[in-house]
Amino acid sequence: MTKAINPGTAFLQVRTEANLTPALFVQMRDLAAYYVSRFMRGRRIIGMVFHVTTAAFVEDVNEYRTAQLLAMCPSPKATLADRVMLRHAFLRKQ
Repeated sequence: MTKAINPGTAFLQVRTEANLTPALFVQMRDLAAYYVSRFMRGRRIIGMVFHVTTAAFVEDVNEYRTAQLLAMCPSPKATLADRVMLRHAFLRKQ
């Protein structure tokens, strides 16, 4: 996901450090929706995990930071039991 968000030598740029997670979330949400719709097929796939780590420039402190986000996307076909299990496994990994 990192190269999809920041191709080549590009980097994420935000106004404040508090904007890092929301900015990554917006980028990740669009990419995840694209990949979920193409690769999450069949009953056996109940979710996908996406991870991004990227360089980010924070304007108000004029410094670079490392920004990262880990997201779990359940399949639209996942049952309630699948979603509970995925949530439990995902929270244990963080």
